[in-house]
Amino acid sequence: RMANNPALAKFGKFIVEQLRDEPLDMLTSMSKQELKAPALKKIQSWYGELSKKDQRKIRELFDAINTSTLHNFLASLQEASDRDHGICVMVDGINVAETSDGLNGELFTSDGWIAMFSHHKKEDV
Repeated sequence: RMANNPALAKFGKFIVEQLRDEPLDMLTSMSKQELKAPALKKIQSWYGELSKKDQRKIRELFDAINTSTLHNFLASLQEASDRDHGICVMVDGINVAETSDGLNGELFTSDGWIAMFSHHKKEDV
């Protein structure tokens, strides 16, 4: 599907990089005590005191919650577009929901957005 649909691929890449990989990168930075934001210092310190095993569990939990949130968000966008609620995402002049049989399903599968665009593959989270 995406090979024939550059707008859908562009949207998927944006979603994965900004809403999945960026938060996972933040957890990596937090474990290395690299974040500079004063508002995050306390939680960064707490996170850094956890064992690597506990950090990994939190990372897995976060990924599960975040992926579920992305799935629900994309399903809501698809439904809003399908029901003509006046909410749509336009990429290069194209309503991406109209080009997909389900935006939420685009995240998954061996050729889905996570597999194609994430630098945090599922098994590496």
